[in-house]
Amino acid sequence: MGMKKKIKYLIARKIIEKRRKKLDFDVNQVETYQLPNNAKEQDNNSFYFTGHANDGHRFLARLAFRGVGHVEVWFALFIPNKGLFNYKKNIDKPNNKGKNIFSSGPLTFTCLEPAKKWKIDFEGELEGDNNQILIKFEGIFSSDYPLINFSTDIHPAPMARSLSQEAWSKNFFAKLKESDQVHTEQCGKFEGNYTLDGNTVHLSMMALRDHSYGKRDWSFMERHIWIIIGLEDGSFFNFSLVDYPILRNLVTGFHIKKDGIIQVVDGSTFEGIWINRDSIPKEFTFFAQMESEERILANCSFDLSLTWIMDNAYSITEGLADFELLGMKGKGIAEFGKLIKNKT
Repeated sequence: MGMKKKIKYLIARKIIEKRRKKLDFDVNQVETYQLPNNAKEQDNNSFYFTGHANDGHRFLARLAFRGVGHVEVWFALFIPNKGLFNYKKNIDKPNNKGKNIFSSGPLTFTCLEPAKKWKIDFEGELEGDNNQILIKFEGIFSSDYPLINFSTDIHPAPMARSLSQEAWSKNFFAKLKESDQVHTEQCGKFEGNYTLDGNTVHLSMMALRDHSYGKRDWSFMERHIWIIIGLEDGSFFNFSLVDYPILRNLVTGFHIKKDGIIQVVDGSTFEGIWINRDSIPKEFTFFAQMESEERILANCSFDLSLTWIMDNAYSITEGLADFELLGMKGKGIAEFGKLIKNKT
């Protein structure tokens, strides 16, 4: 890093740290945020849950309320010996069910206790490779882990490094501010069940959830990688990389242990795992540099995946993945997103 970039890095880091001190993080407000009636077209309020069981069951569920009025609805369930089944639709409007309830079509999330407990309900048809199933799925996500706020809890160094690489201008900072979002994640467990063909199956899963709101222009992002892992010892990892036209190679992440101790990622090495963006890697290795200077090697592989196209502009592939790191096995999600060059 040259002298000019070093100075820019120090300035950027000071700005980030100063901004953090001013942020007012109201957990109840963030958890139950709803889009205002005068929301703009690209405003977004997105909720995401995923669970992974030792017996092979996995699920993911997402509701994204958009300023244009429609809702992006995802639900997927992998049933061992039966296959992967999913529901993905844009629904014209949300269900009107009341305060702290987020619902559209067959999927509903209910905030029972902010930062502690959520209920998930899905009842409807899921599509498989060669068949459809009618399913009722319900359960509780609960957590004793803290809610991770990406505006205040994530290491400032990666953001400052990315900022130092860009050409600064009044327009640059205006676009940066316009793209700002509130983003939280939480680790926990899911206890529930699903009923299929009259048979009810109990689920006990390690689980993770994500909530973000703010402007979401799918044609603005160039690519991203989002990796979330639950490990055998009850700890969880997050590694993320995103490229915007105004900010490239932004890396974030954290390692949270069962006792609540958080260590954040100071950098990750994803270079080489996604050189050919037309092909999603199903097996890869990457490194994470922690704030303690520990360097962690992680291996990822997945056979099961789903792909969604967002606003005819951006492709997202969700891999239901297995991991190895720190001498342990883990389960989670490896998500790859990329801008579609020939969008309509």
